[in-house]
Amino acid sequence: MTNIQFLNKLIDKVTFKKVLINKHRQCYLSYGPDEYIWYINKGILLSERNTVDGIRIGTGIYSKGMILGLKSFYGDSNIINCVALTDSECYGFKTKEVVSVLYDDVDMMYHTLQLACQRFDFALNVVEIQSMKTVVERIDFLEKKLRDIANGEFLEINDNIIAEFLGVHPVSVSRARKQKFK
Repeated sequence: MTNIQFLNKLIDKVTFKKVLINKHRQCYLSYGPDEYIWYINKGILLSERNTVDGIRIGTGIYSKGMILGLKSFYGDSNIINCVALTDSECYGFKTKEVVSVLYDDVDMMYHTLQLACQRFDFALNVVEIQSMKTVVERIDFLEKKLRDIANGEFLEINDNIIAEFLGVHPVSVSRARKQKFK
């Protein structure tokens, strides 16, 4: 099953809402058993959260064909704070209805499992990079990952967004980027 087939089946069978997010805008997407799971149909989003001491830190990069709010499937509810790096389009599908469709359609269930496994693999890579690399290496990783997602297109991202995603001070990002170009 392709992502397009998956999306079309969900659109046909589940109550949804479509959300358009302009480039560089923040959005808040609620998820949970009584809320939605979110399918990214277009664009690139960076999700972030606030730490206990008030610092915003990146938690994920999402692009076409990815799902946000997978924790809805095991009862968690929350709001995902995202920044759109490009103009983006998301579909919010009612979680309980999605679960019913997944029980009835093994291909849909398998595709959802594949999407979840891809997210898990990516998350492990991010944890490794965040914990073991220098700021310069972390910026390189983020920029390469974003170029891969954008099919080689260069995305201009300001230092503040990179700093938030990496959980470092914007001055550290600025210095690291200058160091890269020397």
